[in-house]
Amino acid sequence: MNSGGPKFSAGDLIVFKHEVAGEIVAELGIIVSDATLMFSHQWPNQDVPENFWSYDIKAGNSLFRMIPEEFLRRLKDDDEEHSE
Repeated sequence: MNSGGPKFSAGDLIVFKHEVAGEIVAELGIIVSDATLMFSHQWPNQDVPENFWSYDIKAGNSLFRMIPEEFLRRLKDDDEEHSE
């Protein structure tokens, strides 16, 4: 779940694994925007709304717009698993 505020900030580095992004994206990217709230949903069984954020990412010469935070969180989790 992704309740509350955004988890990333402009200037955070993102590591793209070859298995995830292939040859399309450079291995390292940077968040170049503040978080954008894509939508917020209030589930009937929860007190706090669930917010869904997106970011603009610069990787090499490419700008990827509105990348969902959940995608970035999976990259981060995958990176932490490989570093242990």
